[in-house]
Amino acid sequence: MTEYTSLLDEKASLCISGLSTKYSPNAGIGKDACPWLDDYIDFSQKWSPRAHSLYHTACGLWVLSTVAARRVTTSFGKKRFTNFTVLLVGRTGLWAKSMTAQIAKETILKGGFGHLLLPDMCTPEKMVSMMASRLPEGYENLTVDEKDNFKQLLPFIGQRGWYYDEVSMLFRAMGRRDSPMASFHGLLRKLDDTEETYQNATISRGNDIIQKPYLAFLGCITPADMLDIAYPGAPMWSDGFFGRYLFAVPPKIDPPDGRFPVGEREIPSSLLFPLQEWNKRLGIPKVEIHHGLVDIEHKPVSLTIDPDVFDGYYLYLDGLREMIKHNEVCDLDGNYIRLPEFALRFSMLFSSLSGSSVISIAHWNKAVGIVEDFRMSLHFLYQQMSKLTRRHREISSEEKILNVINKKESPTQREIQQQTGLSTEEVQIGVSNLLAEGPIEEFPDGKTFRYRKKVSNDI
Repeated sequence: MTEYTSLLDEKASLCISGLSTKYSPNAGIGKDACPWLDDYIDFSQKWSPRAHSLYHTACGLWVLSTVAARRVTTSFGKKRFTNFTVLLVGRTGLWAKSMTAQIAKETILKGGFGHLLLPDMCTPEKMVSMMASRLPEGYENLTVDEKDNFKQLLPFIGQRGWYYDEVSMLFRAMGRRDSPMASFHGLLRKLDDTEETYQNATISRGNDIIQKPYLAFLGCITPADMLDIAYPGAPMWSDGFFGRYLFAVPPKIDPPDGRFPVGEREIPSSLLFPLQEWNKRLGIPKVEIHHGLVDIEHKPVSLTIDPDVFDGYYLYLDGLREMIKHNEVCDLDGNYIRLPEFALRFSMLFSSLSGSSVISIAHWNKAVGIVEDFRMSLHFLYQQMSKLTRRHREISSEEKILNVINKKESPTQREIQQQTGLSTEEVQIGVSNLLAEGPIEEFPDGKTFRYRKKVSNDI
């Protein structure tokens, strides 16, 4: 267990940013723990050469999570499964978010797993309806092909993958109480908990029941579109919503400038065949239909946990808790405390895909290394949110200052402060910015300065 002790040896000096003290497990131990993921990343980098490197990893993991469809489990306090939610965050046009995600979606489709995917967009009620274990209305009137397609979906009707390209639209709608999308806030959290059932009762549809709910979610969004919901102190940090998310966010570096290879993109059999063979090993849940009622028998493949992984989980968790204790900012506590859970879920995917019945230290080590990349990425996001929030407030302050100057004849900074309610520092910063940008000018008045709209010199 020496590969984990460095985390605990340093934990007294760690701060919650963790950027200068990143926990790095022994790279050699987990190097070959999931060759499929390594091959996927190479292929994705080839065909999306301008993407942030963590996007490729995130999308490959999402493919595995979607195909697993709640058929991989382990007992660790309770039954654990392999679902997760990840957002690719980056400025439009610079980091190839959608291009990278489309490769993942194409891999699922080409592998023959398209029935596992939810539609591009839907309401919460429609999602629950589509995942409920029952026959659709008018089933008896469907064609033979339509019935065959539905029977292929039915064993996995409650276990789905969802790719949402511009998730900002969903988040904005979710934040409005009068929006039909508002209930996604609670629904997505409940689906992540993977309880035995999820029930939603409505007047129009009655009681929709999802058996063995499971959702693997991949979304794309820009930092600016996250500002309204992810600013420092925002409720979604503390209410458990964002704590269930992983964020893939580029650091402050120039985007890569690679070029597409010549030819047509085609998902290689070396990526598709292992998924198809894994799917066969995991098995298809047995479905019985009696008088319009559906019964689905789920028998997930159970993995055992190597004792070293058990110890590693708690060493990692204790180190993260120590970081939380030494930091007064609470926004990221929910994310930190769930990082070992994500590492366990990734370890389960690696173990099951390899055909092993045991989650080994190699699987765990590779998973922790990936989760640590996501932890750094979380801080890149939070730093951007802090910066954007400050800039937004500065702009708001400047607007208030400019309104006072336009309405009141040549006010002083003290008079501006009295009229706007801003702090002395906010007025000083706002006035300095406006002077630099050009819309106002200052002139002396005794021992003080006054401010007015800049007089144009145009004739």
